[in-house]
Amino acid sequence: MSQRSKDPAQWLAWLEELETEDSHQIDEEGSDDGEVDDIIQSDHNSESEIEYNIIQSDHNSESEIEYIPNASDDDDDDNETEVGENSENIYYGKDGTKWCKAIPPSNVRTRSHNIITHLPGTKGRAKQAKTEIECLNLFLNNLIIKTIVECTNIYIKYIQTNFERERDAKLTN
Repeated sequence: MSQRSKDPAQWLAWLEELETEDSHQIDEEGSDDGEVDDIIQSDHNSESEIEYNIIQSDHNSESEIEYIPNASDDDDDDNETEVGENSENIYYGKDGTKWCKAIPPSNVRTRSHNIITHLPGTKGRAKQAKTEIECLNLFLNNLIIKTIVECTNIYIKYIQTNFERERDAKLTN
């Protein structure tokens, strides 16, 4: 098969030749001992994306079940796993998130960008403010309140002509 061909008929001939060779190999590799193992594959969608073949031997006890990972999963894991990761120690979420089964080591140095140098929270006078009014007074000083009152009075004077009674549009103090 070292020759390259653009003829589809030649491709079909090669394919049939390969299929006949494969069928002969399967016949030769048949079970000689007479025992047949039951292989049950589950088609349900589990939370962990790892699939297993369940092999149950001919024992009477149903509790003896071995879990053997699929061979196709092992081929994919060689390309996808990073250094130090084993596919048996990781769950994969539906969104691609990796969840490690093992607890991370606690004797590892904390990286410098993960160290908190200042604690979050209030500072200065805000720590002593206990009521809502005290907290609001931290933001609104007397100058801001005076400006709000002046602008409100200007607007009230503008719309005061729309009302017959004086008490309906009274100036603020």
